[in-house]
Amino acid sequence: MKKYFASALIFGFALSACSSTTTSTPEVETSSISPEIEKISVAASFYPLAYVAEQVLTGVADVSVIAAGNAEPHDFELSPSHIATITNSDFAIYIPDFMPAFDGALNDLVPEQIIDATNGINLLTANHEDEEREHESDHDHGDADPHLWLNPLNMTLIANQISNVVISQNPELRETIDNNLSNFKNKMTNLDNQFKESLANCNINTLLVSHEAFGYLADQYGFTQLGISGISPEAEPSPARLAEVAKVAKEINATTIYYETIVDPSVANTLASEIGLVTAVLDPIETKPQDGDYLYAMQENLEAIVLGQGCS
Repeated sequence: MKKYFASALIFGFALSACSSTTTSTPEVETSSISPEIEKISVAASFYPLAYVAEQVLTGVADVSVIAAGNAEPHDFELSPSHIATITNSDFAIYIPDFMPAFDGALNDLVPEQIIDATNGINLLTANHEDEEREHESDHDHGDADPHLWLNPLNMTLIANQISNVVISQNPELRETIDNNLSNFKNKMTNLDNQFKESLANCNINTLLVSHEAFGYLADQYGFTQLGISGISPEAEPSPARLAEVAKVAKEINATTIYYETIVDPSVANTLASEIGLVTAVLDPIETKPQDGDYLYAMQENLEAIVLGQGCS
């Protein structure tokens, strides 16, 4: 028995030695394979900027949108986890003065990490006419109209800005980002062409809106925007303003007042009822659409404008 047991031990040790020898080869082969590139992290203040970043940085970045859900970005308050997401990101994308809480969280980042989406864009002047009557808001929207994403060609300029900043610090990502950027530009060019073709001949060239978030869209496609409220959606319109909108509506034979998805439509509905107009939804796309994405929401907006403005 002792002799048999000793032989078994020797045989077992031999097997163990053979086993360790055969498993070492795959380890060497595996280590020779290049590891996958680690993705960069990007914090976008709200949905439209996150949409651009996701499109341009597909495959190379994880994008977080801070003002998620149906929250109004203007008044969004950051939680400690939001602040941690921003300060721990490789890049942060924002529109100055649009979401003040996000602006304040950028102090812990270096300038090279911060992407100002307004760079290179011709900004329109905001209408603050009614803001002096607003008592609940404690921040300033700035002199410029921030809703620049409603012109598809501005979205390509934002995409260029994101691409340039990220590639400057991560040149190894150039090929992927360049391909993504080209695809995104094609989407926005096609969308712009759709708008131009569909809105080339409209009976009514004034957009009556609940608040003036559509200046860039109007400017790009030959409309004049007239809002019940100015740039601030929370501002209460004055009786004089309501009378002016009603007067213009009758003069131009308007049929439609557009209200927004996340703003109380009661004032727009009341005014429309009083002067014999209908209401329709026009999405400023400040939050992620319930159905689809930015492209889908813009096409929905186009359909609403074609119908409401009598375009053919």
